[in-house]
Amino acid sequence: MSHSLGEWTGLRGKFHAWFFSTYTRKIMELLIFGNYWSSFKKESARRIRHGNEMVLDIGSGSGNFSLPIARKMKQGKVCCLDLSLEMTDFLQMKARHKSLQNAIRILNCDASETGLDDSSIDWVVSGNCMHEMPHPEKILAEVYRVLKPRGAVFIVDFMDWHGFHAGEAHGPYSVQQLSELFSEAGFKNVSVEKKRHFVVGIAEKV
Repeated sequence: MSHSLGEWTGLRGKFHAWFFSTYTRKIMELLIFGNYWSSFKKESARRIRHGNEMVLDIGSGSGNFSLPIARKMKQGKVCCLDLSLEMTDFLQMKARHKSLQNAIRILNCDASETGLDDSSIDWVVSGNCMHEMPHPEKILAEVYRVLKPRGAVFIVDFMDWHGFHAGEAHGPYSVQQLSELFSEAGFKNVSVEKKRHFVVGIAEKV
């Protein structure tokens, strides 16, 4: 499932920012594709223990991962990275509504050049975004750089079952593809599994 940036800008971007944050969209995803939320909640409980952690959400969209993590924060922050201003504007509006604005930081930049300090992030998450990236290896190299030792990355994306692939985007992943990308970037303790029509990958910087 690949999109141009135009899908996430202008009026279309504003619509998607709203729609992707609705319960209707989440129920559709659950019924049609399967449930990866149990894996996300399990890892979130494991990685966010004190509320002072620093988290990076790549392709944060309107905050489906970012805001649940932000609720756990005391002094920590979630860096919400997305090129779409429409998405991050909507995310900020939701954060203010939930009094979570102090727990997030917006990054409208390329995921391979975050500008974050070396070894500054405890946990990196990415939901249904990596398939749109033409060079996922560059993004994982950046993830490895910004992660603290013993930090971890959690990626969920579409399973390579429908053959969607457009332009320069990577497209959906197989379990083997995502596993190899993690290993080539230097990650250890790699675990990638199929969750119906999704792949869920977890890896650590040792």
